[in-house]
Amino acid sequence: MSTHRIYIFLHVIIEVEERRPLLKPSLRAVYFSWLKKHALERGIRVLATGGGTDHVHFFLQLHPAQNLLQVVKWLKEESVHFVNESKLISETFAWNSDYRAFSVSPSNFTQTMDYIFKQDDFHQLKTLEQELDIIDKTRINLNEP
Repeated sequence: MSTHRIYIFLHVIIEVEERRPLLKPSLRAVYFSWLKKHALERGIRVLATGGGTDHVHFFLQLHPAQNLLQVVKWLKEESVHFVNESKLISETFAWNSDYRAFSVSPSNFTQTMDYIFKQDDFHQLKTLEQELDIIDKTRINLNEP
């Protein structure tokens, strides 16, 4: 009998519209707790959440039948609805339309979890822009031989 072991781990970053600093720590605590519960009800495993006032990092484990685009769309739409309906902030909340996603090897599982959980500490030293610059410098150029 064959046993399939499929590990699809993804690190996803989404930004608040216009990078407005709306995600205060108290809002993030409520939002992250709510999101993990509701995502699991939809079959989406959110392993870790973190971020700053203007963005969120998710560490996800996808089932092979799940589609990244649909999962991110659901995460964004549901969280916009939750934040706006809950009146947790006085402004209208929205995400930028784009996002970043990176596959994560099982060998980097713990390192990725730590990185996402320590986002508050990380962003005391670096801005989101600096963080994204570091990530972009490590990208693979698919046009090179």
